[in-house]
Amino acid sequence: MPIYLDPRDFDLQKEAAQAQQYPHKIVGEDSIAGLTATRIEITPPGGLPYYLWIDTETNLPVQLQSAMQKSIQTTYTFVTLETNIQIPASTFSYNPPDGYQVVDQNPNKPVATLAEAISVSGLTPVELTKKPQRIFASPNQIIFDFGDTIVSESKSTVPFVLSPLASLGQAAGGPLEVLPDSLRWLQNGLEILVQGQRSEELAMQLANDLIIPQSNQALPNQPSINVAADMDVVKQNQQQVDSGSSPWQLDPLQVAFTFAVLQISPGGIKGDPPLDFNSLKITTNTGTDTVIQISEGPVKTVYLKRLIRQDQSGIWTVVGYDPR
Repeated sequence: MPIYLDPRDFDLQKEAAQAQQYPHKIVGEDSIAGLTATRIEITPPGGLPYYLWIDTETNLPVQLQSAMQKSIQTTYTFVTLETNIQIPASTFSYNPPDGYQVVDQNPNKPVATLAEAISVSGLTPVELTKKPQRIFASPNQIIFDFGDTIVSESKSTVPFVLSPLASLGQAAGGPLEVLPDSLRWLQNGLEILVQGQRSEELAMQLANDLIIPQSNQALPNQPSINVAADMDVVKQNQQQVDSGSSPWQLDPLQVAFTFAVLQISPGGIKGDPPLDFNSLKITTNTGTDTVIQISEGPVKTVYLKRLIRQDQSGIWTVVGYDPR
C-alpha cells in the first residue's frame, strides 16, 4: 500500500481537459523524454499551482508535476516516448507461461442478434433506436457497445444508491445518477448504465423524460438560517483534500451529517453519533448546490455549496439549514 494517498493519476485526456478548464499560463519550454515540451502552470481555484508539459509536435501531455503537498511532490513522466510509429502485433499478444492457462471470468459473451441476447440474458431490454457495433450478453445482463459509449442493462437486484460524487437528475420517473460521461437509473425493473462520450444522446433514446441538472441553477427553496463560511478556512480545507486528507469533504452526505451531529453535540462526539446516517437523503444535487433532508434530530434540511471549485474535486460547504 502507498504510504500516502495520491489524489492524482496521469490520464492524458483528463489532464489536457483540466488545463483548459482551470486558469493556466505558459511559463517555459523544456526537453522531456527527448522531446521539446511547453511547460504550463495550472492553478485550480483554491488550490496550489502544478505543472503540465505538452509536446510541441503532437500536443500530447508528456509530464505532470503535482504541487508540493505535505513536503511531497510527485512527478509523472515518460522516460521514453515515440509517436506516430507502427506498433508490432506481438506487443498485444499474450502467451501464458508453461503450466498456466487463461481462465475467462467475464460472463459476458458476444452475441449476433438482439434476439440471442434476450435468450441468453432472460431480460426484456429497453431498446435503442440506433444499432450498436456489438452486443454482449450474460444471465441478467445485456451490454450494447457503440464504440465510444456502452449501454448496460441489468436486472435490478439491490436498492438504487446514488454515488456521493454524483449530481441528481431524473429518468423514467425516478432518480438519475449523473457523473462525467456516465448516467445511471432504474427503468422497467432494470438498472441502466450509459457510459461514454455520447451518454446523454443514447440515454435520451431510452428515457424520454430525462432531466439532467444544470450547475448554478436556482434552487426552489432557500435556507431559513444562513451559515456564514470563512473562505480562508474553506480554501485551507480544499488544499487539505487536494493533498489526500479529509476526502469525506467531497461527499455532501458526510458534510451534512457532521454539521447536523455538531448541532446536537457542539463539544464533539464520544462513542456512537447521536444521529442515524441513514436518516439523510439527497433531494437536490445540481453539481454545485445540494439540498439534504434529515428525518430525525434538530436539523430538518441542510443546504450545501461548492464554494471554491465547481467540479468533482471541489469540497462541499454548509451554507444554511432549516431547523425542525
